[in-house]
Amino acid sequence: MKKITFSLLALLTLCSLVASAQDPAVAALKAEHIKVVLVKEIENITDSTKHHTHHEPHRSNHKIIHVTLDISKNPEYTGVVKGKKSVIMLLTDSHGLVISEAEAGGGIYMLDGKETHFTLRHMIEFDGSTYKLDFLYKNPHRFHKGTHVLSFYSDGIKIGEEHFIID
Repeated sequence: MKKITFSLLALLTLCSLVASAQDPAVAALKAEHIKVVLVKEIENITDSTKHHTHHEPHRSNHKIIHVTLDISKNPEYTGVVKGKKSVIMLLTDSHGLVISEAEAGGGIYMLDGKETHFTLRHMIEFDGSTYKLDFLYKNPHRFHKGTHVLSFYSDGIKIGEEHFIID
């Protein structure tokens, strides 16, 4: 049987390294001051659906959401945060489905080892100071009425969330 011995200094150094290790679930960035504006139509945005549709009581007249938010360094994160970052927005409708239309900027990315749909994505050059970000999403369809959830991710970790109601 082999005897393993540690010096007190080596043991204290190891404990210090374990205690100071960054929790991988702590996001480097955080999204704050999230504001949502609902828009029925914007003249400057082209709309190929100029025809009139019949009234649908479970759908709203809103087709566009304008989201503004601030991206900043999460104070709980101890690492360096600079460089290119991807900020992903997931818009979940009142039925619990992520709205993801390729023609409107949506796509698929990996989250927790599985493919997940997203609504929009922006690449930013983060320099450590607060970054003002705008998402303008024009839904090819009308939004359902009810509570919607905006979730924001960076580096595969949720950095912010906002709820809003469409009626």
